[in-house]
Amino acid sequence: MEGNRIRKIRKERKLSINELSTRTGISKSYLSLLERGIHNNPSLEVLNKIANVLQVNIDILIGEEEAAEEKHVVSIEIKLLEKDINSQSLNQLKDMLDHFGKD
Repeated sequence: MEGNRIRKIRKERKLSINELSTRTGISKSYLSLLERGIHNNPSLEVLNKIANVLQVNIDILIGEEEAAEEKHVVSIEIKLLEKDINSQSLNQLKDMLDHFGKD
């Protein structure tokens, strides 16, 4: 999880870290650690509280939505390339992307 994503969304919502702390019940110091990336493995409960106040899906906070979108774009690009490369190269490329998607 990238803490700067929380900070970015919080600032877009024009919330101070104090206000986010008050609304979520999460200490200001813990939120600061999250935003600075010092603590990067918050519980699902913490993520839920932050996501609810920021009015976003948890996937956005942890970056899963962007990864899914990137994978979709790559999938489209592969479909366009299928006509231009041989099947062995295509299978190798798909295997690499599958491996990348599991990270």
